[in-house]
Amino acid sequence: MLKNAAHSSRDMESCQEAQPLLDGKVPGISYTAQDSQKILAQDSASPSVTSSGPYLHADHNGHYPCLDVVRILCVFLCVVDHGGTKFGVWNTMYVQSWVLQYLYYVCGFVFGVSSRPLLSYCSRLGLYFVIGVGVNLCAWSIAGMTVRTNIFGMVFQFWFVFGLIIFLCALAPMKRCLANARDAARSMPWPSVSNVAGVSASFPEKEGGWEVARELSKGILVMTVSSGIIHVLNKLVAMPVLVTLFTGPLRPAMESIGESSKFWGLPAGDNRGDWEVFCSNWLRDTEVSVTNVFIVLIFIRITSKLPLTMWVLFLNTYIHKCTLYRSQTCRMLNAFDYTLTGLAFHYLGISGRRVIGEYLTRYWFLFLFTCSLLWQPGMSGRFDESPPTDLNVRMRYYLLEFWFALFFFTAVERFVDERIFSKDRLHYLGHWALLIFLIHGFFRVLATPLEYWCMLLGTIPLCKLMFGGGQPKARRDAASSNDGGNDSL
Repeated sequence: MLKNAAHSSRDMESCQEAQPLLDGKVPGISYTAQDSQKILAQDSASPSVTSSGPYLHADHNGHYPCLDVVRILCVFLCVVDHGGTKFGVWNTMYVQSWVLQYLYYVCGFVFGVSSRPLLSYCSRLGLYFVIGVGVNLCAWSIAGMTVRTNIFGMVFQFWFVFGLIIFLCALAPMKRCLANARDAARSMPWPSVSNVAGVSASFPEKEGGWEVARELSKGILVMTVSSGIIHVLNKLVAMPVLVTLFTGPLRPAMESIGESSKFWGLPAGDNRGDWEVFCSNWLRDTEVSVTNVFIVLIFIRITSKLPLTMWVLFLNTYIHKCTLYRSQTCRMLNAFDYTLTGLAFHYLGISGRRVIGEYLTRYWFLFLFTCSLLWQPGMSGRFDESPPTDLNVRMRYYLLEFWFALFFFTAVERFVDERIFSKDRLHYLGHWALLIFLIHGFFRVLATPLEYWCMLLGTIPLCKLMFGGGQPKARRDAASSNDGGNDSL
């Protein structure tokens, strides 16, 4: 009993305040707080009951409205940025700190919740890649642009898809490890305590701050030791191997990148000294991502509080980002970290999620005020493409990114009204987002700014015509019942 009591804290966090955001399909009906108490009372001996409770609802199709809205909004803003606007340069709405990040978080969540085989999952992404690259290639051919010397520029936005396929293949083994850790935690019963009526029931007890500090210190130890070992291996093993490859067998591949090599900071020639500097910087940048992998794989095996894993990941990621300069080659590494974080959050949750989410949404005006303090008026520049070298600017920039990450992981379902789909019936915007993502590269090359915006707005009624109908009557009735049957509300 004492052993079970010592380990029950792991499940208490992941199943109550730190409930994973996506955890399989939840019936698309509305529950009240009384319903939740009844369900919990019926099977209180099982700590996994609350993980299937009404904290985040799916609709009748198994969709999660908050993630659908986030995905649609982020894709739209990316397409607007690719149209040559200056919103990204001036960081309007702080887009550099959350748009791409949220997209990768959602990708990690969806990969975690999906039960499809990896091959089937990646095949669908590969189909999007082939279609999109074909569309871009047509535009380049019509415009008479040379593809051979700038393959990277032709593929353009679909490197997102290509990178995502690689990330998911790399994270597939971790997905199984995370699932096993979560299932093992759920199989541990909570210790029996007496309730008010004197009847024994299995409910979690509150944990003290000392236990949290003890488990968090384990994570910091794992982070420190892993980072040190990886740094030594990079210096002694990885760097000589990479320099030999880049100046030898991989040299033709590097040259085929063309003008885009300047964007990624690649050396222009085959000078060994230049490549040694590049490889040294790149390996230093990869230490964050590799350490994050080690943190997840090791910490979940030694901790009794799985949801603290997210805080250790945040600590490792943003200490490195704030204190050390990381070159533009880190964009793909950052994307991998975001995907990993989303996947880990699906399975492990985050400690303190409920309380933090409530306060962030309650005091949303202070959240925005903090953003304005971190990104001061007059600041400009694409720091996501050319990271800041000044320590003060770098700390402000990455603290702002962390601030938005915290908002997403603790309150994503709180700032989205599901009636966007259930009542306003805007579900067809999901198809619209996919369509403009696939074709906007064509208009980016051939169209004027006005024609580009006509494409963005003109495809909305087209998608409404094709996908706007077919909302089941039950879904419309549910929307009406949520409003008390009054459509004027």
